[in-house]
Amino acid sequence: MRLLLRSFREKELVPSQVVTRKGGVPGVFLVEGGVVRLVPVVVDFDNGVLARIRKASGPEGQLEFTGRDEIVAGQQGELSNGQLVRSQPSEW
Repeated sequence: MRLLLRSFREKELVPSQVVTRKGGVPGVFLVEGGVVRLVPVVVDFDNGVLARIRKASGPEGQLEFTGRDEIVAGQQGELSNGQLVRSQPSEW
């Protein structure tokens, strides 16, 4: 038997807590111009601490998140798509 493992070198990992589920579909809230938007994601890896995610759909070549994306890390249950927010970037 041969076991093939995926490599996540040089890929952005995020805290597992940023992934929320709406209707069973995983997603993250992105802040763009002071407005949150729920973006469906594919979870490639999640060990309960860190997760490797990518956008579930988007323009060709735009499926990866960048280190500049503002992803909400808390209180996702209180947010709705299109809600105005004031973000405060933090190191995790």
